[in-house]
Amino acid sequence: MLTNPDLRSKIDSLWDKFWSGGISNPRTAIEQMSYLIFLKRLEDMDNARAAAAKRRGQAFTSLFSVKSRESGHECSGKIV
Repeated sequence: MLTNPDLRSKIDSLWDKFWSGGISNPRTAIEQMSYLIFLKRLEDMDNARAAAAKRRGQAFTSLFSVKSRESGHECSGKIV
């Protein structure tokens, strides 16, 4: 059970977007949410590695292209 009202509101909003987009099967919606969480975590890790490389003055190639980034942060890498 979700006790954080802000998190609950965001999940409900996402659920409504899936429903209005034609995803009415709860299992499919949960699967899609899992993919989104995974990709967000992967992007966060990629950003941390980019920042560490910048601090060390090293070159860095991102896992993502600019167009594929959820956050919209600039990146010069390509999808591998």
